[in-house]
Amino acid sequence: MRRKEAGFTLVEVTVILLVLVILSAILLVQIGGFNRQARYAKVKEDVGAICTAIAAYLTDIGETTFWNHGWRDPDTPDRSWPVGLLIGDGDIPDANGTGSVRGAEHWRGVSGDYISIESDFRFETFRFTIDTLANHLIHNTPQNESNQGARTPANMVDGDNSSRIPGGLRFDPPSGQGFNSMFAWRGPYIADVVDPDPWGNRYMANVFALYHPQGDDSDGFASAVVCYSAGADEEIDTSFNQPAGWTTGDDDYAALVTAGSS
Repeated sequence: MRRKEAGFTLVEVTVILLVLVILSAILLVQIGGFNRQARYAKVKEDVGAICTAIAAYLTDIGETTFWNHGWRDPDTPDRSWPVGLLIGDGDIPDANGTGSVRGAEHWRGVSGDYISIESDFRFETFRFTIDTLANHLIHNTPQNESNQGARTPANMVDGDNSSRIPGGLRFDPPSGQGFNSMFAWRGPYIADVVDPDPWGNRYMANVFALYHPQGDDSDGFASAVVCYSAGADEEIDTSFNQPAGWTTGDDDYAALVTAGSS
């Protein structure tokens, strides 16, 4: 008669379970690391696309600044208010509350609101509006108003005064020169990357530093313009107004659009 084979002892089962737990923990760490890398790869791609879109927009319309209004008349740019912060869709991330992050509250601005920024170079305070990336880069509807967008090539077909303007001349507020017909909104400049970042928070761009005050040929701000995500901890750990050589705090991620100079 065949003898029954003995099963695992309690000690053996315990050892096997312990090994499985350790292997599972190692695997979870590896998966978490890959997931984090994938999210930051997506952020890098998105932020780079936003930077490229901002540069293309400014080149097409012949401007160095985003404006609350565009052209109420096809040949007359409206410079009522400069835009200081462009925001995407998504939650508003928390702000570092330690006081070590200068101007972090500006990153938390709400569309349609205003922010006041002091220039390190000019020692003046300027007021800027807050608008969405989509309004300027996708829909050409600053402040969500369809009649305030930058002019398009369709506006330039009839009644354009460009024949009186030397080729390539850009509208220049200090000198009061005219506006050449080659400049117009030719978007959309971007597609889906104004959706939330991988952690559900919005992308942001501190475009206030693009502003040149009228009558002043120098930059109004000695700051860098960046596209930005608060990162995995969903907290803003980066100062809003920084000079060229701009750096991020903690796990935030940013890419440079252009650097202001004094």
